[in-house]
Amino acid sequence: MTYKSQWKAVIDEEWEKYKTAWEAAHPDEELDETRFSFMASFMRQKYLEKTEEVQNDVRKRREELKAEVKDEEEGDEKNVAYQEYLSLIIP
Repeated sequence: MTYKSQWKAVIDEEWEKYKTAWEAAHPDEELDETRFSFMASFMRQKYLEKTEEVQNDVRKRREELKAEVKDEEEGDEKNVAYQEYLSLIIP
């Protein structure tokens, strides 16, 4: 499963449906969710629908990626800085 090859088109379509429904139900209001948060929720739901075997494969790959990080403290610092930035632009 990859985002670009399998999920981007699906998420784009679901996002458009979501926006259309939201705008019809809440005229003159901003969306209550960003596309990024919508995508994250969507992908989490798809992950939870997968078998335990697939979830284990995903967890294993995450651990492999963590092991590849040469300087975890630097990576963590960048992650914290990015999260702080997002908290400023996303209400």
